[in-house]
Amino acid sequence: MAKDLVFRNAPANNERSLSGVIAHETTHLLIRKRYGYWRNFTMPAWKKEGYAEYVAGGSTLPYETGLKMWKQNPKDGTGYQYFKYYMLVKYLLEHDKLSVDDLFDRDFDLAALEERVLKSL
Repeated sequence: MAKDLVFRNAPANNERSLSGVIAHETTHLLIRKRYGYWRNFTMPAWKKEGYAEYVAGGSTLPYETGLKMWKQNPKDGTGYQYFKYYMLVKYLLEHDKLSVDDLFDRDFDLAALEERVLKSL
């Protein structure tokens, strides 16, 4: 705790700040409280996880690593999906200037959004 680190059982990208994990998990609770259990349950994972990563201040993957993985294999997010979710939410909130409610209330063409965000990086 003194070093603000937690670890997961993985060969790489296996550490994160404890404060980031707490922020991420607390954000899930706040989403459920604001939008309700059912809506939270049925909400796309990319919105919930991307916003939780955004509040936490980033993904477990370093930016360069996540970007490289996404560019090498844009159709399969295995291993980098939370990084991608984070980047999608970051883009919508910071580039498109959406509010958090807009992020959760609006429907998006996910494939088009992914393509737009990846091209911007």
